[in-house]
Amino acid sequence: LTPPRHRPSPAPGRKPPVPPQSLDAPVTIVKGISSSWAVRFHRLGVNTVRDLLYFFPRRHLDYSRKRSISELTPDEEQT
Repeated sequence: LTPPRHRPSPAPGRKPPVPPQSLDAPVTIVKGISSSWAVRFHRLGVNTVRDLLYFFPRRHLDYSRKRSISELTPDEEQT
C-alpha cells in the first residue's frame, strides 16, 4: 500500500479566498473602486455590482488597425 498524500501547505503570505458577495452589494466592495470612483459611478446610475456588470460602453474605438493617410476615406471616422 502507498502512504496517503499530504497536501502542500499554502504559500506564505497568501490570503484565503474571499467569500462571495451579493450582486446587489455596493460597487465599493470591488477591489480598486474607491469612494471617489463610487461617486462618479453613482452619477452614471451605477450603484451596485449588478449595475456595473450591465454598464456597457456607448461605443468602441478600434485602434488595432492603423491606417496610413492614403487609406483614409473622407467623412468616415478613422482610428
